This record gives sequence, structure tokens and C-alpha cells, in this order.
Amino acid sequence: MRKLAYTQVQKIASVGASALRYLSMENKDLREKVAHFQLLERCRGIARTMGEKGLNPGFSEEEKVAQLIQQAQSGRLDAIEEAVGMTADQGVFPATLEDAERRVAGAGESAGVGENLFITHLLGE
Repeated sequence: MRKLAYTQVQKIASVGASALRYLSMENKDLREKVAHFQLLERCRGIARTMGEKGLNPGFSEEEKVAQLIQQAQSGRLDAIEEAVGMTADQGVFPATLEDAERRVAGAGESAGVGENLFITHLLGE
């Protein structure tokens, strides 16, 4: 068995301590990055649900995510997520001008325009 001199042990301990400090800092940085990506994915999921339910229809998904990240920094994300989960579908139906023109043109004489749009919506046409 080989014996180490005191100076060698000190050198090894010094190198080991600096390596541990470096690895500890790297570990902390990686944990922060993982937490950021987890928050981003959580906010994207909430924003997606908001879009499906018709909440804040004037904002894009990216804008909703940015707002949710700001709210997370204020500690309100849990409450917002719960509120979005409890909210019913707002009944926002995206349509184009061409859809409206087609529906009005096909209204016919037997049904009013409003009635025809309502029936078309119910039938899913």
C-alpha cells in the first residue's frame, strides 16, 4: 500500500473542494433551467386550455404564455390554473367572412338570416 505525504493530501483536498464547488454551481444552474422549462410548459398548457375554452380570444397563445409567466412571478399561477380549469367553454366560434357570406346566401326565404345561422351552428355545418 502506498502512503501519501501530507502535502499530497492537501493538494488532493484542494482540487476536490474546487471541483465540488464547480459541480455545485453547475447543478444549481441546471436546476434553474429545468424549473424555467417546466414553468414554460405549464404556462403553454394553461394557455392552450384558455384557447380551447375561448378565454382571452384577443391574445395569441404566445401573449397568453408571457402574461402567465408574469403572473407566476407574482405567485398567482396556481389560482389562475385552477380558475381556467373550472371555467366553462365560452362558446367562441372562429369564423371567416366567407363563412358568413355563404350562410347568408344559403338562407333562403323560409328562414331568417339569424335563424339560419343558429340552425347551421346546431347542425355543425
